[in-house]
Amino acid sequence: MDKGISVFAVYLVITSLASAVVGLAAIANLIGHDYPKKQADRLRVPRSWTLPLGLMLAAGSLGLLAGFAVPSAGPARRRRPRVVLPRRVLRSFAGS
Repeated sequence: MDKGISVFAVYLVITSLASAVVGLAAIANLIGHDYPKKQADRLRVPRSWTLPLGLMLAAGSLGLLAGFAVPSAGPARRRRPRVVLPRRVLRSFAGS
């Protein structure tokens, strides 16, 4: 098996599982399941926050899936960003 294919397969599986778990948590928050309410009470978070938190979880789940649909959004297609630092900062790291 090619190393590039196996790395992509691992990326695909892990991202899919993460999206599923986050999506299920979003559904639990949005339908008003008892578990998120109990956790909110235990953590002293107002129950009114469960709906906005559920919406944010849903957006996160969809964002993970968007990495598959939009190749430029996924990490497998990105180039390493070039970081340009001022010379003064580079000299401070060099110890001069």
